[in-house]
Order: sequence, then C-alpha cells, then structure tokens
Amino acid sequence: MTSGWLRSISKPWTNRLLVALLFAVAIAAIWRTRTRELFVLRPRDTSVGILGLTMPKPGLGTRITGGKVLTTHLLVPPHWRLTRFIRNLPTRFGVSPSSVDQPQADCSPANSLGIWVGERFPIALPPGAAGTSIARIELIATNGFRFPTSQSEGQSAARWNKGRTRIDFFSAQAFPRRQRTFEVEMHDRNPSNSPIRLTVENPFWKPVTNWAPDRFPSQHTLSGTTVSLTRFEPLTVEGFIQTNAFQPVFEISPAPDGTRHWRLGHWELSDASGNWGSVLDPNEPAWRVTARFLPEMRGTFASNEIWTTNLPEFPAGGEFQIANTAVQIRDHRFRIIALAGPGRYDLRHDLLRTLSAEPATEFSLSRFRPLAGTGGVPELSIASPTPFLLVRCLETQVNALVDQPLGVRLRQSDGAEVFTTERFRGDADGVRCYPLGIPTNARIRSLELMLPLPVDVDFTVPPSH
Repeated sequence: MTSGWLRSISKPWTNRLLVALLFAVAIAAIWRTRTRELFVLRPRDTSVGILGLTMPKPGLGTRITGGKVLTTHLLVPPHWRLTRFIRNLPTRFGVSPSSVDQPQADCSPANSLGIWVGERFPIALPPGAAGTSIARIELIATNGFRFPTSQSEGQSAARWNKGRTRIDFFSAQAFPRRQRTFEVEMHDRNPSNSPIRLTVENPFWKPVTNWAPDRFPSQHTLSGTTVSLTRFEPLTVEGFIQTNAFQPVFEISPAPDGTRHWRLGHWELSDASGNWGSVLDPNEPAWRVTARFLPEMRGTFASNEIWTTNLPEFPAGGEFQIANTAVQIRDHRFRIIALAGPGRYDLRHDLLRTLSAEPATEFSLSRFRPLAGTGGVPELSIASPTPFLLVRCLETQVNALVDQPLGVRLRQSDGAEVFTTERFRGDADGVRCYPLGIPTNARIRSLELMLPLPVDVDFTVPPSH
C-alpha cells in the first residue's frame, strides 16, 4: 500500500512545483555569481567599463612548461540567464548554448582572474573591429599594492549589445583574493586621458587560513649540500626591474667530496590566498617558495638515471648511426633519431637524409613550414661543422622536460670522459639537436644519455626580515 506522502509527491502538480523550485534555485545561484557591470560615460556617446570577472572553465586548457595548464575563460552574456545552469546539465539532455556568441579567451594561467573590458558605441561595429581603447589594467588592494595584468586578444560577440560593443580580455595570476571588493584601474591607450578607477565586488572571495612562516634563512639539505633561502629582491628580466615582482635569493654550500653538485632550476612563489607567480603582496604573513634543484652533469649517476650504448665506430662526415633507437630513462621516453657526423642534412618524418659530407663553417638549424603533400610534417635543415645528436622527446607534454636537462656524454674505450653537454638547439616539435665538440684525436667508444633526478623543495618564509 502506497503511503500518503508518496502519493502526494507523485501528483502532476507536485512534480511541476518541484521542477519550478529547482529552476528558481538555479536562477538565484546564477544571478548571485554574476558580476555587476560597471561603465563610465565617455565623449561621443561611448562608455567603457567591466563586463564581468571570470575564473577558468574547468577541464579546458593546454599544458605548458613544467606540467602547468593554460586555461580557458568564458564570459556569460547577460541575455543568457540560464547559461551556467545549462552548461552543468548532464550530457544526455543534449542542451547547450551557442558558442558563437560567447566571448572566450584561451591561454590564461590556471587559477587566474579574468577581467572582461567592454567599450560601447552608439552604432553597430563592422566585423573584425579593433579592441577597446584600454591599454592596460592594474588591480589595487586596500593597502595600495598594485597587481598587474596581461592582455589577450579581444573577442567581440556578435549578439552582445547588438554588435555595438568591443571586448578585450585581461588576466591576472595574482589579485586581492582576500578582499570582498578591490579597485580596477584602467589606463587608456591615449596617455592624455586620465585613468579610470572602478570598485568591483570580488565574486571569488573566500576565507583564508594563514601559513605559519619559518625564520630566515630557511635551509634544506640535499645529499650533504645545504641550500639556504636568504632573502627576496626585485625581479629583473634582461637587466630591467619588473614592477612589484620579486625573486628569491639562494645560497648553495660547496658539495662534499663524492656527493652531487646542485644548481637552482625553476622556482615559483605562492601565498595562502591562492596567488602564485613573481608578483605577490609583501604584506602577506608568509610566502612559499617552491624551488627545483638540478644535479649538475658530472660524477656518477644511478642506473635508472642513465642510458648507455657502445659505438664500434664514430660516424664520419655525412654518415650517421643508431638511428630510430628507443630510450627510456626513469619514466621519460625518448627516441634517438640519429648520431651524425659533420655535414649538411635534412630531416622529415624523423628520417635523416645526407645532403653533403662537407662540414659547415658554423652550426645552423632551420625549420621550414610544411609543404603541400608532406602531410603537415615540418622539415628541418641542419648544417654542422661537428658531429651532433638528434633526440626526440616522446612525452605527452613535451615542454615538461625543459627545466630538467637531458645530458649527453661521450667516453673513450678506457672510460675516460671526453665530452659532456646539456645544451641543445632547436626543440622543434620535441626534436633536440646536441652539437658535440670533440677533440680530433679522441677515439669515442660509448655514448650516454643522462637524466638525473631533480629535487623540489618548499620554503615558507615571511616576505621580509
């Protein structure tokens, strides 16, 4: 026998009420997360302002150096009241809004803030119109610290304001995440126009649990070597100081005899609020430095860090050996395309072809666009005065190995080391070319590939001391 409450919810009017209630809750949630548009009037019946703030769309993006992801931001047009709700419906419903009219920005850092700037005009704009008059944006915290942004190409939507709005996209790895509101300062392309300041609500605010910092200097030990984070200083790029950007300063003690020698590789700053990158607010209680230390290419290596092959003879000019050889070091896969002597070569479909045995006067590597009928495969042209090694990285994310050098070492028959390098040229689609400088009287009998294990270390310290 069916109970009374079960019979009541099975009635048609009850079902309709439940569906209406669910839609009402969804609409309320959508409306609460929408960013209120803020616009300032300008001459000639135009206005400029903020269309919305976004965070990256989960699951959309491409991997870059170190396994990080460049993600995609999607801006919800104001006339799509149920866009957020529809995009989260199960796929079996087969309901989705048209992507043609939704502005999209790719290649933004993960966990970044997207700032959509709009400029409105009294008439519809022609297709392909340029972006807004805003050149750059800064996000200002209540303590006055300024977070810069980077700009991507503007993507106007045909149906946004009936085609009368130009749209630009700016993104920030770091912004005032702790604040419920902050200021956006927009700088015009025309420097004679004063900056525009708008106070915006932070739709992504959430409580933050502070980190407990260690004291300076913060130290760790790597195989008997002490690495110390001693201070922070302004970040410089090619001799120019970057505004409000910082870099850590490390001291590495001399390595004891028989132990590994280390050097600093990639590093990254972050704070408890979720910001990361070189621009962080120094008023934070603590910063975390995640630093990768790389073993130098000298000394002995563990068996899983090295691959060795014997060479009955070394290739002469115009010749090559050990072509198409599969190699695995730790969990990383490579393929040796060829070990070649001096000369001129071209490469297509990972097949090396000799053009001339005459050595070039200097090394050159050129990459050509795919020709018709080649299946879209790029072609490389190599001219070298010395022998060289061609290696392809077979990783799913090729660039993940950029900060983890692959070394090449040559030995004589008596085991004496002749030449070691980790410097390569090219890296076109994962192909690396290692020029090999070898003494003329050396008798090379073995080749080694080395991929020593790096060590990642975290330092949690106050920004200043």
